[in-house]
Amino acid sequence: MNYIQRTFACFAVMFLTSSFCFAENLPCDKKCSQDPQSKCDLVLKTDIAETKSVTDITNRFDELQDCCCCEGKYNEIVGFLKSLLAKKQLAAAPLHYYAALTRYYQLACLERSQAWDEYFNQGSAYREELTASAFAAVKATAVYDPVHVYSRLLLWRYYSAQEDVSSMDALTGLMQSATEYAKSAVDLEPVKLSADKLLAAGEKARARELYRIYISKVTGAEVKTEELSKLAESFYKEANLDLSEEVYNAYVQRLIKEGNLEAIVAVLKNIAKSFSYNDTSMSDPEYAEKMFTKLEVAAGPQVFDEELLYIRAWNLEKGKLWKQAREMYIELLKRFPETPHTDESLYKIGLISAYALRDKERAKEYFQKLANKEKVSPQVISAMYHLGLLSQWQEESVKAKDYYAKALTLAAGLYKETIALVNARQQELSGNLPIELNLKTFLDASLKPENSRFDMTKVGLHYGPSEVNVEEEVDILSSAVSYTAGCMQVIMEYYWSGNTGSAKPGSDKVGFKTAYSETGTKEVFIVIVSPPDIIDRDFSMVDVR
Repeated sequence: MNYIQRTFACFAVMFLTSSFCFAENLPCDKKCSQDPQSKCDLVLKTDIAETKSVTDITNRFDELQDCCCCEGKYNEIVGFLKSLLAKKQLAAAPLHYYAALTRYYQLACLERSQAWDEYFNQGSAYREELTASAFAAVKATAVYDPVHVYSRLLLWRYYSAQEDVSSMDALTGLMQSATEYAKSAVDLEPVKLSADKLLAAGEKARARELYRIYISKVTGAEVKTEELSKLAESFYKEANLDLSEEVYNAYVQRLIKEGNLEAIVAVLKNIAKSFSYNDTSMSDPEYAEKMFTKLEVAAGPQVFDEELLYIRAWNLEKGKLWKQAREMYIELLKRFPETPHTDESLYKIGLISAYALRDKERAKEYFQKLANKEKVSPQVISAMYHLGLLSQWQEESVKAKDYYAKALTLAAGLYKETIALVNARQQELSGNLPIELNLKTFLDASLKPENSRFDMTKVGLHYGPSEVNVEEEVDILSSAVSYTAGCMQVIMEYYWSGNTGSAKPGSDKVGFKTAYSETGTKEVFIVIVSPPDIIDRDFSMVDVR
């Protein structure tokens, strides 16, 4: 994924005295002991005796790790492997690798199940056997053998988990072997699995290197176009968006070369919608926009009907690609001036202009378009409020009072959440008081030219679900990072303002739950302070349908 995720945190990693720490979660599955056919040792012994592929058996170990941990048959499996080695009826290298893999999962199981007696009494012997068996497998194979790559991967995972100095050498060995292996391999699963494990461990650059190699092989000319589509979709379902995007890129390129415009349009629409912002991890707004752009290039702007153009703008907004979002909402209004999305689009253009792009005059222009409308909507009243707010901030009290008064008149007893904000501002004006501190701080950080350093890159504001119903609960959460310390500050103050619905969060709240009693677009503002300095600001727009 190329777009920047703006959730920041610092993590402290603690290791046991042995320094051996696994990432796998290994609960005991009671079904394993009840179903004879799912017996871990029986299944593995059968697969090994039938000389199934190394990839199949590696996957089988992973599938059965819960059952194996529950049954505690690791020593029996190792004994079985040693007996096969003694008989010399099967190739030695895979057997050595399976023995190392068994010990790897056994150590993980002992740690997770807190079987400390065996862990401390036998752990050293198991670790020695793990490394000796893995190195024996490496020594007995050439780089074109999948056993070689899998053994290198296992050694790196083991040493990396231990934070052993040997982990860098193991990583180098893994990268070299996987790269060489891929040149002539038919079974590319060792390369993909290596990339998956590297990515999971935070080795993103090396993971991408192997993914690129993998993609170049699986998207070759000999691969059918429909197979590319199935492969990309399977990676998407696995939530491996990086890999899915790479394959989709190859798939789209293939379709463009084939020149079937109807197919190109259908595929690009589907991909763009799939990756557009949603409430799961299965979205990448920036990639979705790239697909929308390809669609526009391929078929022209007329390919976007009202709803598709709205999805494109909404995706950009929720992805906080602010400048592009504003332009797309403007395009939506230009092509479809009177739709159910008109007031929402006008209002969001105003909010984005003022509070994301520091363009007060453009904001006033679009707020005024709403204020001039005869038909009242939630966005019309909110636009009146923001015209008053911007005037009040600029110390134009007469204008501010006029806008607030019009908002009250047009609301006619409705839109109570926005009117509560209007009333608060009127009280400030009538009492010759400054704008409430939290809101004033956000306005100053967002609008004063000297505060341009507060660019919303060091603070994130996130909420879900992305679209809510009236009275439906919304979770709102902030996050921040201070580059001076490189880590989350111990002391943080959270200056919440805007329309926070039923909640009134204090400055000690990193997040809160709320609900809204009326439909409309609800803007939530945040400034995070590490006294006495402002870290940054952000805002989000909650759509209440």
